[in-house]
Amino acid sequence: MRITTFVFVCLLSLPMPLAWADQPESLAVLDTELIIDNKPTPHSPDRPGEIERAGYMTDHIRKAFELSGVYELVSLEGAAATVSDLQDSVSNLHNCKSCISSIGQELDVDYVATVWVQVVSNLIINFNMVLRDGQTGEVVKTSFIDIRGNNNRTWRSGTNYLLKKFFNEYHAEIPGQARSRPAQSGLRNRMKLSVALLLLPFLTAAADVAVGDFDSNGLHQWQNKSFEGETRYELVMDDGRQVVRAESDGTASGLYREQTIDLTRTPWLRWRWKVANVLEGVDETTKSGDDYPARVYVVFSGGLAFWRTRTIVYVWSSNQSVGSEWRSAFTDKARIIAVQGGKGRVGEWVTESRNVREDYHRLFGDDAEKADAVAIMTDTDNSGQSAVAWYADIRFSDQP
Repeated sequence: MRITTFVFVCLLSLPMPLAWADQPESLAVLDTELIIDNKPTPHSPDRPGEIERAGYMTDHIRKAFELSGVYELVSLEGAAATVSDLQDSVSNLHNCKSCISSIGQELDVDYVATVWVQVVSNLIINFNMVLRDGQTGEVVKTSFIDIRGNNNRTWRSGTNYLLKKFFNEYHAEIPGQARSRPAQSGLRNRMKLSVALLLLPFLTAAADVAVGDFDSNGLHQWQNKSFEGETRYELVMDDGRQVVRAESDGTASGLYREQTIDLTRTPWLRWRWKVANVLEGVDETTKSGDDYPARVYVVFSGGLAFWRTRTIVYVWSSNQSVGSEWRSAFTDKARIIAVQGGKGRVGEWVTESRNVREDYHRLFGDDAEKADAVAIMTDTDNSGQSAVAWYADIRFSDQP
């Protein structure tokens, strides 16, 4: 906080260039377009990871322009119907000059920014941003980069770099096109100064701790723990991403990773999972029915006082309603929360988000400043049935 204040005080103490004396110019930023395999997929349900990251990218780019002081950010609400119609009728909105001018004129803004991401593969991603004249649709400034890796960390660092490049680099006007806006030199100076306002907020952007980034790191640092037989865990490709597939046939073993998580900084646990089936006729509150198609554990070590070790178990329940909570039938040191329940979403990838610190306080009545391990398990040893599940993208964050 003190560093942020110092930066802003220093900036305010600088002599203000003449170009900064003008009122900020108005700007609308369109939602990030996602192109996979050369096909636009703005609402593709089978690519939840990229859809979520594209939303993150849009939010942070808008915040960056707003923080810069150069622009007055204008909501798309005033042209929502037009934007929606154009998205439905135009495959690549960012390439449609007349579309951009229509939106800009309806919003009466000076500029419209378009952003799009092309997923070439899980190894190479293209980030692109273009600033257009809001009335004519003419290109004013462009920025693009390539990143390697398709995960939250690379998208976030790529977004930051795209913004830094956009604000630092000058792109000459297209020959023969005169602008009615303030002089390019003034715009350039303003952008160079405004990047100082951007760097700190984005370098301290959302904290994110990857625990199970199976797509990039496989099962590195994950270990096996067997209770009754061996549940089969393997890395498989699903919708173009590497995930963990678990299959239990009357067995109970899990995978765990020991990793200290600072819950004061990153209390939110996020993950994705999918199940092929739920179990029939089990009472999960009893020892004989303590089986689940999928569960994610967060372990809080008692250190030398091992008897104080506690666990929160987030489960895909077969018959308990979503939101139900109960004590484990085997130990009063474990609390179980039904995050999903029943057959309603079987066969569907589901993204979950839980504030672990809040859950711990509610369940145990204490505060937890850190967690010490995370585990996944698909088990059917008590019921003797079979279950298949998939797990992906397990991480802690400071945001839900």
